Amino acid sequence: SAGHVAGTVQLAAEAVEALNAVAVGEAGAEHLAVRCHPVWMQSVPDTVTQQRVDAVAAARGRLLAARDRVTAEAARVGSLVSLALAGALAFAHTLPPKLNPVVRPLMDTVKAGGSGGGGGGEEEEESAALLRFAADALAELLCLCGARSPNPAPKIVKNVCGFTCAAPAQPAATVDYGGGGGGGGHELASLIISLRSQPASGHGSGLDG
Repeated sequence: SAGHVAGTVQLAAEAVEALNAVAVGEAGAEHLAVRCHPVWMQSVPDTVTQQRVDAVAAARGRLLAARDRVTAEAARVGSLVSLALAGALAFAHTLPPKLNPVVRPLMDTVKAGGSGGGGGGEEEEESAALLRFAADALAELLCLCGARSPNPAPKIVKNVCGFTCAAPAQPAATVDYGGGGGGGGHELASLIISLRSQPASGHGSGLDG
């Protein structure tokens, strides 16, 4: 329903705020470990023992490792939030004018699930569940695109076939599925802003239709 979509948009907006906070922390870690540390090393007074220098170097290594872990987890959470929002919009038959931010997380999940490069156990089960969700949402989205011009359905089907037939290591070309919408990490925030600013205009657009 429209209420569920609005709730999903709100949760996604809160997730974007959290991810922005993570980005600030990553920038701080980068500044300390990559910029400040070399400057400090060049100006270490003779009174500082080698043991203290080694301790600072070890702390720098731990900081960089933590930054890498947080960066990877933030990327994973961002992808899951984008996927959940895209699926909610598709199942609620509520599509924004710009489809790229909706189609891309679904296609990326289908591509990742179709490559067959999973680990095992719970990770493999989660990957299979996400693949089923993305495939169902993508099928629902295709049914909604019949009246759109241009119709992105042919590009979507072509790319799904390409994911299925391509070798796992072969990269797929970036495709515009209609209506623009940017790319990269800003897609989710752009989609949320666009949904919140849309007036209610009937079935298939906005949060109140």
